Amino acid sequence: MNFQFLDYNKINFSSNIVYLYLNRLLIQIGLGVYGIFGVIFFFEKFGNSITDVLLLYGLLYIIFFPATHFGAKLLHIVGMKKLMILGTFFLALTVFSMFMWEQNPFLYLLVFSLAFVIFKMFYWVPYHVEFAEFTNQKNRGKQIAVLSNVSGGISAFLPILSGLLLVLRGYDILFLIATLLVFVSIIPLFYIKETKEKYAWSFRKLIGEFFRKNLRPAVVSNFANGVQDGVGSIVWPIFIFILLKGNYFSVGMITTLTIIALMVLRFVVGSAVDRVGEKKVLKLSSVFYTTGWLVKMFVETSAGIFFSHTYHNFGRVASQLV
Repeated sequence: MNFQFLDYNKINFSSNIVYLYLNRLLIQIGLGVYGIFGVIFFFEKFGNSITDVLLLYGLLYIIFFPATHFGAKLLHIVGMKKLMILGTFFLALTVFSMFMWEQNPFLYLLVFSLAFVIFKMFYWVPYHVEFAEFTNQKNRGKQIAVLSNVSGGISAFLPILSGLLLVLRGYDILFLIATLLVFVSIIPLFYIKETKEKYAWSFRKLIGEFFRKNLRPAVVSNFANGVQDGVGSIVWPIFIFILLKGNYFSVGMITTLTIIALMVLRFVVGSAVDRVGEKKVLKLSSVFYTTGWLVKMFVETSAGIFFSHTYHNFGRVASQLV
């Protein structure tokens, strides 16, 4: 499979990385169909309570932490490819439970929660291991930038179209389309190389390493990044929704514009990583990433949403590419 628009020969993509990223591409498009409206869906279903939304996702990630350990234990037993296939299936079930929500909210909240944790338990560790193995270390920054911009280019206009569909047809059509796309994304995984790695740590060792004194700065740093991601993916979309007075189309339009800006930033930062090195880029990006939250505190208009999010994303993009 040779994708000319990826400049396959110049950046040296292997067939494994193409198939692996095709899986991610279909998932990103599928989830992009409803995008930030997924969090807004729960916000509305929970009676406009942001506390309940944060509680839901907070509990899921608390459960996900130990579950990841036991999922990693399956790497050498089941194999990474099979775990990713199973994980993707449960992701499709996660989205489908939202489609079925009105039939029995309590039941499908339970289905959503279980499927969400199992997806992350089975999918993310093998995906990151495979991605690191299949990408070219010398050109990794450029490869990630190109692949990310492919998905960004395809999905850039999804939020504004989703906002329009949501106004015309409601949430069901978004969740149904997303479920089908995520389910289809399983197919490329059958074509990647099957690999097995052994995760040797016991759960006791994991906890011991987690609380080890000399690793505390790394743990605190990653925890802080996780909190920032949570605020960015949960609180920020709800804030936009409230600021734009519940106008789905306006929310979608602003999101589309920020995705386009993110594509430009990803290309610039990806080239800079390979040209000037990781440390210089990280120093500059950390300033933008840290002060970005301060800038967002003073947002009052749709233009402010766009510019503050673009400013903040400079730091976020760099942290993803290095």
